[in-house]
Amino acid sequence: MSRPTELVFASLLAVCVAAQRAPAHPAAEEKPAGTAAEGAWSEGFGRAATYRAALAGALEDAVAKAKGVVLSTEPALQSRLAVVAGRAGDAGREQDWVKRQVSGFIQTYEVQKAGKADDAAWEVRVRALVAGADAIRTELVVELQDSGLQAWQMARFEEGGPGRAFDQRKGRFEGPKIADYLRRSGAVQIAATPGPGDVAKRPGALEPSHRVVLEWQPVQVRSLVEKPNKARPTKGPRPEFMSAGAVTVSVRVDDLLRGVTVLDEALTVPAAQPQKWPAERLDGFVTELVDAAKAQVAQKIFFTLRPPVVLRKWAGDGGDWFVEARVAKRVAASFSEFVLGVDGSLASPDWQPLATAALVGGSASSCTFRLKGLVDPSRVEVGVSQVRPAR
Repeated sequence: MSRPTELVFASLLAVCVAAQRAPAHPAAEEKPAGTAAEGAWSEGFGRAATYRAALAGALEDAVAKAKGVVLSTEPALQSRLAVVAGRAGDAGREQDWVKRQVSGFIQTYEVQKAGKADDAAWEVRVRALVAGADAIRTELVVELQDSGLQAWQMARFEEGGPGRAFDQRKGRFEGPKIADYLRRSGAVQIAATPGPGDVAKRPGALEPSHRVVLEWQPVQVRSLVEKPNKARPTKGPRPEFMSAGAVTVSVRVDDLLRGVTVLDEALTVPAAQPQKWPAERLDGFVTELVDAAKAQVAQKIFFTLRPPVVLRKWAGDGGDWFVEARVAKRVAASFSEFVLGVDGSLASPDWQPLATAALVGGSASSCTFRLKGLVDPSRVEVGVSQVRPAR
C-alpha cells in the first residue's frame, strides 16, 4: 500500500473523531473546578438495581454536571459506563479497575455514599474529577478479529474470445491489516487479546464494548488480452490490461454489552477505472483496490460505532423541516449528499429512507440539515432516525 494513501486516510478519520468530540462546558458554579484543560470536580448521583449500575449512573451524572449533557451521552463514555454497570461487584471494591475503564473521561472519583434504599435499589453518590478538554478521549474499545487480506486471484481473457478464462493465476502481497488504519484514526482502541497462558480477564485491562469481525475474500482480478491486429501483425506479446477487479469482505460488529449484533453485512468494493492499469502493473492495481476497500470498511465501522442520530427536529417558517444530527461539521463536509432514514423493522428489515438531507451548518459536535421530500414528519424519531452520508 502506498504510504501517502495510508496517511491521508488515517488523517481523515482522525479529523472525523477529533471533530466529533463534544466541546467542554464550564462546571457548575457551586463545584470547585479547574480550567477546561485541567478538569473539574463534580458530584453525581445514581440509582439502580445493582451497585455497579448505580455507580455508573453517578459517574455519568458527574460528567453531565461538569461538562454538559452532550459529553455525557458521547458513545465512547456510554460504552465505558456500560462496562462498569455490567460488572458484578460490591461497594468499595475494584476502584482501580473502574477508574481504568473510564479513563479519558474521569481521572479519579470518591464514593461519598452508597447503600440500599427501602425498595432494595442501590443509591450511590460520588465526587469525581472529570477530565479536561485536552485529556478527553472518545475512542471505543473493541476486540478485533481480522482474517487479513494478502492474496489475489487473476483470470485472463482473450478479447473477442469464447468468454472463459484461458489462464488463472494466484499470488500474495504484503500490506497492513485494517487494525493499522483504525489505530491511526483515533476511532477505536483495540483491546489486547489474551494469549494461551494469560488470564482471560486481566485486572488492569480495558474490557471491549464491541467486537469487530472481518472475513476477507482474495482480491479478484480480471485482465483482457487484446486480439491480434491483422493490420500490424507482431510476434511480441499483445497488450494486456485489467478489465475488472473487486474485493469482498463480510463485516460484523457485535455489541458485547447488550449481546446483540449491530452490523452484519457483506461488502463488495469494485475497482475504479481498471482499464488504466496494464497487466505488468498488477501490484499497483491490487494496492489501489485494497486501499479503497479498507477505507470503505473502516468508514462502515466508524459510522456503525458512532451513528449520526437525530438529536432534535423542528418545522421552519417556510414549512420546511429541519433536524440536528450528531455528526461533526468537518465530517459532514467530506460528503456531498445525505439521506435521512431509520433502521428496518421485522416486517421490512432494510434501511428505510425518509427524505434527502441538505447540510445547512453545524459545529464540532452536531450539524443542521434541511429535509427534502419528507412525506410524514412523525416518522422522524429523535434518538432513532439517522442522517447518513449517501455519497
